Amino acid sequence: MTSYLVPILSMGAIGAVLATILVIADQRLKGKEDLKVAAVMEILPGANCGACGLPGCRQFAEKVAAGEMEPTDCTAGGPDVAQLVGEALGVEVEVGLPKKARVLCLGGKEQCGRRAEYQGVTDCRAAHLLSGGDKNCIYGCLGYGSCVTVCPFAAIKINENGLPEVDDNLCTGCGLCVDACPRKLMSMETEETQVLVACSSPEKGKAVKSICSLGCIGCSLCVKVCPRDAVVMEKNLPVIDDEKCDGCGICIEKCPTDTLLTHTVLGKIKALDKDEAI
Repeated sequence: MTSYLVPILSMGAIGAVLATILVIADQRLKGKEDLKVAAVMEILPGANCGACGLPGCRQFAEKVAAGEMEPTDCTAGGPDVAQLVGEALGVEVEVGLPKKARVLCLGGKEQCGRRAEYQGVTDCRAAHLLSGGDKNCIYGCLGYGSCVTVCPFAAIKINENGLPEVDDNLCTGCGLCVDACPRKLMSMETEETQVLVACSSPEKGKAVKSICSLGCIGCSLCVKVCPRDAVVMEKNLPVIDDEKCDGCGICIEKCPTDTLLTHTVLGKIKALDKDEAI
């Protein structure tokens, strides 16, 4: 009987020792991980915007500390935050250029009228679902501020002309406004983007001109004058190859409807004055 008990007790003792070691190791690892999480939390913006796909910054910190997400997944923090998180965790981070939100429509109250009076919820998504909105252009900005509502950094406001304006000093490039716009008129762009096409209507020139004074009429003049062949027409709209475009401004100067834009300070983008083009 005793001969059976000895190995059983020995195995039990070994199991208990191993279990104790595992518990201690787990606690130490958790302690180290908690320190990493705390370090990351100190760096993050703390806006709990959800742009990373998680409910808040705490969840992101836990995931990135565990190696389940990349520091660059915090789009709201941008390259600077990603770099700092990488340094805190001791990992290399490849960061790109910072991005800012841009509005790809110029058809405000003065340029594009409305075909009906909308009296519903003040939200672009709601207006868009109701018979395609109240604006004459079914592709243009409705101006009810869905982008403003979702921006956790108060970087967007609706101006007097009924269009969103982006403050580059406040915009972190989180991209929530892009997802919120039902007409896909918000775009994230880097400083490498020299020229923007501020119209999304694929309609032919005559139809566009009848409802919006700043809409693209598909004349292809920008294609013809570009010295670097950086512009092509697709679905009656110019598409610009950023790798070829050198920002010379000739297309902006020649555009008859001032639909092509360049960046200006504080994220307010407008048609470049003719005498400013190179």
